Amino acid sequence: MDVAPENKDGRTMLPFCWVVQALGASVQWDEATKTVTMKL
Repeated sequence: MDVAPENKDGRTMLPFCWVVQALGASVQWDEATKTVTMKL
């Protein structure tokens, strides 16, 4: 991971792409709605 996790208000935030790779999921970007979909 090239970015350090952040802790804020008792929550740990990780980069989305790192989580996706760790879970072996796929990601799709919908330009029309500006949404990201992750599929396991």
